[in-house]
Amino acid sequence: MIDISRLSVSIGGRTIVNDATFAVPAGAVSVFVGKNGAGKTTTFRAIAGMLIPRAGTVTIDGRPATANATRADTLGYSLGPSALPAAVPARRFLALVAATAPDQDARRRAYDRALAMAADVEIEPHLRKRIGALSEGTKQKVAVIAALAHAPGNLLLDEPYNGLDPDSMAWLKNRIEERRRAGASVLVSTHLLREAADNASMAVQIADGSTSTVPWPPASTGSVAHRSPSRGSEIALRSVRTLTPEAQRLSTALLAAGRRAEIVQPDEVRTDATIRIVLAVARDAHIHLLDMSERLAPDVPFSRELR
Repeated sequence: MIDISRLSVSIGGRTIVNDATFAVPAGAVSVFVGKNGAGKTTTFRAIAGMLIPRAGTVTIDGRPATANATRADTLGYSLGPSALPAAVPARRFLALVAATAPDQDARRRAYDRALAMAADVEIEPHLRKRIGALSEGTKQKVAVIAALAHAPGNLLLDEPYNGLDPDSMAWLKNRIEERRRAGASVLVSTHLLREAADNASMAVQIADGSTSTVPWPPASTGSVAHRSPSRGSEIALRSVRTLTPEAQRLSTALLAAGRRAEIVQPDEVRTDATIRIVLAVARDAHIHLLDMSERLAPDVPFSRELR
């Protein structure tokens, strides 16, 4: 179990995480959402024992989460491709990760498990290369494999779907589900909420360094239709698609503003409002948006992606 209580972390005199409190129970997957710079990665680094909190506590299975106290089979983590050592060959890196196990048998199992996963995602021929020479997608796979190598009882994955092709995304979802079924606590930060929705049972949002639990998937009300818009509807003729972890709140706010709105996925709202109106409504209601796009006719693909 991952338990965060009133966690505050400062870097260079600036508070990045402020009084964050949440828990991920055993056998659960939680999505960790927030815009870039909100404090997700800093929180992950504190959980992994890489940063010393200014205040608060982090415990993993009831023990303090310090770098020296957490066993490799207790906590596995990926902080993304940028956290990997660029000058080290990928195979050597995985061997070093496996070597953190407490005994020789466990090291061999971890290394064999890592190589088997590398074969599954078809990167084994690239393992002799230095990590810095790999593509971003291959680096991501190496990072995820390293996190999973010890079959840990707790798992942190920071934006793990970025750079992955659809087959690799499906593979990763299956690995996350395997860990969940084995009783692991899994915390996944991502902007790709549709991918995370297949595994997650809860969500934590971080904004301005503070956390709150948000409904997952968003609850529905009778005033909002949960269906894809028909070709003849006004929303189909002019449709703004918005991805947000607060789909219900956004839909309610748009309805209150006199616009039509439909929740078509747990994290997706479509409306007849313009992008400018959606942005204004979300700003006034303090609703966090992840992505937006617009189409002007039912047969025209969505465009004007805002990243």
